[in-house]
Amino acid sequence: MPTSPEVLADGLDSQIESARKAAIAIATQVKTLRQRIRDRLSVGGADAQARKLHSELGQLAADQSLQEEHLSILLERRGQIAAEADAARAKAERTAKLEAFKALVAKRDAAARVAETAAEALGKAVQDMAAATTEIKLAAGTVGLKPNIVEQDEIRYGVEFSLYQAGLKWMYSEKPLARYDAQGKPTTTISARIANSDADLLAMLPREV
Repeated sequence: MPTSPEVLADGLDSQIESARKAAIAIATQVKTLRQRIRDRLSVGGADAQARKLHSELGQLAADQSLQEEHLSILLERRGQIAAEADAARAKAERTAKLEAFKALVAKRDAAARVAETAAEALGKAVQDMAAATTEIKLAAGTVGLKPNIVEQDEIRYGVEFSLYQAGLKWMYSEKPLARYDAQGKPTTTISARIANSDADLLAMLPREV
């Protein structure tokens, strides 16, 4: 399993800290040795001893150069890992946003299917109400009522109001007409309108029926 950028970064941070400490230690040694060389030369130190100190200084300088190069490589790699981690995070964020957008598209598509099914069901129900209303008009005369007492417009206005109150106000340039019951209360939805209309019709029936 590939090592995560975070784990690699933590490991490199530890190596970088160790390399920095080593570089500081070598730099301190170089500074100390140079001071020793200056001190010896100031008191007329022997050439052999001076050459020995210069040799040590050369070795330390070489070690210092290697340590600094090692530290530079570690820092460069650390920067690469940070850049890779940033790129990975950015990619993950883009992927998440794309998936969220796709989910919204799918949600709208599902809602559209539900709306289509509901519209078909509404159309079927309205047709059934219209057919039943026609049958009621035809049967009104058989129970002593006038056919014109049954209003087909109740269906239209009721459906309009139901859609209006269901949140589809944008379908109408103005609020649909209200119907009022015997107590003067508005009955707006289709079910309320038909219920009140049916109650009125039943109340008009002769007592012997």
